Amino acid sequence: MGLARTNAGTGYWIAAASATVYPLGSATAQPFTAGDTLSAPVVGIVDDPYSTGYWLYTANGEIACYGAAPFLGSLAELPLNEPIVGMAAGPWRGATAWLQPTVASSPSGPVRTWAPIARHRS
Repeated sequence: MGLARTNAGTGYWIAAASATVYPLGSATAQPFTAGDTLSAPVVGIVDDPYSTGYWLYTANGEIACYGAAPFLGSLAELPLNEPIVGMAAGPWRGATAWLQPTVASSPSGPVRTWAPIARHRS
């Protein structure tokens, strides 16, 4: 469940846990193009900063691509110690997407860490 802004900044996509995406403003519905068939509830949506597409992601690391957003990989096949709670697109065209597990521990307390899911040649 989440909200992502379009690159133009004049629209939004709202993602429900069921993977239904509701476009608002100038945002348009995008077709599923690649990635995992989601078997868990969606926990967020991230826009691709270089296209009109977006990614949906789940707590178990699955990622589904919509529109022109490239599939960069997922964590669906890996055992996770904590559920995924966040994702961000990398600043370079098709370079990296990042998934964030809930909390990693350190001697000084909880630390949020980001793990790259894949690198993709542009």
